[in-house]
Amino acid sequence: TFCVVSKRFRKNYIHRFTATSSFFMFSPWSRYRKACIYLSTNQFFDYLVMATILLNCVFLAMAETIEEAEFVFLAIYTAEMIIKSVAKGFILNKYTYLRNPWNWLDFVVITSGYATIGMDVGNLAGLRTFRVLRALKTISILP
Repeated sequence: TFCVVSKRFRKNYIHRFTATSSFFMFSPWSRYRKACIYLSTNQFFDYLVMATILLNCVFLAMAETIEEAEFVFLAIYTAEMIIKSVAKGFILNKYTYLRNPWNWLDFVVITSGYATIGMDVGNLAGLRTFRVLRALKTISILP
């Protein structure tokens, strides 16, 4: 295990990471994983994620859905998941991506988003409601 200290809302915040290889190919000191760790611990990354979640909530509240916006948000959420998964590891060790319950929600929302691509399922109010739960994640980011 190793720790990274970063500034978050003008206070020091400790991020823990597993020292094993992420996805069995990214060692803790590989250039790509270090870049993902830098991004995932940066407070501006948190701000970008919060802004994306809030903007997605605005689009979900609209009566008429914009199909292109759904793909854009899905791509942004996928990029966030990949960055955090490479930085922390996916599931096998302590402090990995899926060891955090908020990331379970993200993972389920993202995989369900990909599962509904190409299907004419109409307006799934249940799925849309489930995606709004992502807005609760902003509570975990704020101090």
